[in-house]
Amino acid sequence: MLHNFLIVLQQVIVLFLLILIGFFCGKRRIFSAETIRSLDFLVVNMALPCTIVRAFQMEHTAEMTRNLLLCIGFAALLQTLFLVASMPFAKNMPRDERAVYVLSSTLTNCSFMGFPLQSAVLGSLGILYGSGYVFSMNLCTFTVGYYLFTGDRRSISPKQIITRPAIFGTLLGLVLFVMDMSLPYTVSTVVDHIANLSVPLPMFIIGYHLSHVNVKAALRNRMHWRFSLLRLIVLPIAAIALLYALGLRGTVLLSLAVSASCPTATSVTIIANRFSDKGELSAELGAMQTLLSLLTLPVMLAFASLFA
Repeated sequence: MLHNFLIVLQQVIVLFLLILIGFFCGKRRIFSAETIRSLDFLVVNMALPCTIVRAFQMEHTAEMTRNLLLCIGFAALLQTLFLVASMPFAKNMPRDERAVYVLSSTLTNCSFMGFPLQSAVLGSLGILYGSGYVFSMNLCTFTVGYYLFTGDRRSISPKQIITRPAIFGTLLGLVLFVMDMSLPYTVSTVVDHIANLSVPLPMFIIGYHLSHVNVKAALRNRMHWRFSLLRLIVLPIAAIALLYALGLRGTVLLSLAVSASCPTATSVTIIANRFSDKGELSAELGAMQTLLSLLTLPVMLAFASLFA
């Protein structure tokens, strides 16, 4: 337990320093809004899919395939649990505000922050299983996420879901994995180089957004504290306990615990900006949770290690 705690703590410090660089560049206007949009496009459409594909480039075994499918299934179960558990806390809010708080409890930053931690603690196998959580979360984002804001099922586009880079990367990686196909050396090398961008660039992006959020105002918002406590402590503990009760152990449990313990996903703010005027509210909440998660993530992973 102590070993995993120290590994996660070291990795969290690394992520914090990278976030600090992004924060500094945002404050000094070294990064512009256009720069961040370009970096975000690069990360979402290239770096993260390459990270997923690289994780699948390993010797295929029946147990690994079984565990990956388990991760996808249990990720969907956890996201359903998070959704249902958070709704009573937001029942008296206006629809758009309720959507922000409920989604912030349901969707986690399991790619931007999850992958680096899974890689540090569990290696490539952690990212492989973490990809299952990302796959399920993307499905939840573009179905439940859209519906909570619009109340209209027509806003859900199957074509948009299938063509999402993270979904496509997972499907491609899975095909290569099941068929025991390795990428050619040249292609594999390019994929490796692009995938290596998936740690620093997301942290720069997070740091930039933190530099443009009124953190003091966020810290004074009681509702932010309520849902941050729910997202970062209550729901992760409930998830770990449930997974343990259902018989999960080892790498599968730890990988899911990492994904379930991360702060709210940046996609919540993107959806909030698209369908409502609550983008600033979502950004404040996301910034606050990201800062608090630097303290809670090592503790949650140490707790999960007791049961793994």
